[in-house]
Amino acid sequence: MSPREEATPPREAVGMCSPSDDPFHLTEEWLRRAREQIEEDPQEARKNIETLRQLIRGDKNLKSIREDDIFLAGFLRARKHNVEKAFKMMKQYHDMRKNYPKYFQSILPSKMKFVYDAHTHAVLPQRDSLGRAVLLVKAGNGLC
Repeated sequence: MSPREEATPPREAVGMCSPSDDPFHLTEEWLRRAREQIEEDPQEARKNIETLRQLIRGDKNLKSIREDDIFLAGFLRARKHNVEKAFKMMKQYHDMRKNYPKYFQSILPSKMKFVYDAHTHAVLPQRDSLGRAVLLVKAGNGLC
């Protein structure tokens, strides 16, 4: 086991959930945070996902966008479950992917050596008090 893995507590110990296809398969702690921070109610959120899915299907410009619950829930959560704002954000995301595809390609780390060599970012070996990974970015060492 690497030092990083040893320093990382188990997901359950910090109240994190295991990966799931259900965006509302959360621990009680995360359900509470979702209620408090973004006013998320799982039953209402499921309705919002379906409404967002129908908006996508009704827009002829959004032909190849994902419609799975996890993906749609991300946009809804980013906009505190305001379906109209989430849909607008999704269209902007779609336009970015369409207009600038090179920024969304899957890139192997071996092809991005210059990014790592620039020493512009680091992930701390320990997590914060809520179990989240901490990423440090040094903006002064730009890659340009």
